[in-house]
Amino acid sequence: MALNFLKEVKNMKEAKTLYEFKHNFYSKLYAAMEKKNKTYKDLSTDLGKNPGYISRVMSGKIEPSFSMIFYIAEALGIDPRDLF
Repeated sequence: MALNFLKEVKNMKEAKTLYEFKHNFYSKLYAAMEKKNKTYKDLSTDLGKNPGYISRVMSGKIEPSFSMIFYIAEALGIDPRDLF
C-alpha cells in the first residue's frame, strides 16, 4: 500500500513538472511573439501552416513537434533554447 502511495506522489510530481514545463514554453512563446510584434496569423503565414493549427498550438490544445519548435523559433528570429 505504501508503495502505491509513493508511485502516486511521484506521478503527481512528474505531472506538475510537465505542466510547469508546458506553461513556461507557452509563456516564452507568447513573449517572443509579442516582442517581434507577431500574431498567430503572422506566424502561420511565415511557417506555411494553417492558422487553426497555430491557434491550437498557442492554446496548448496540441503539442508542436520538436522540429516545429525549431521552425517557430526560426520564424521569430530566436534561438530555440529561448523557448525553454
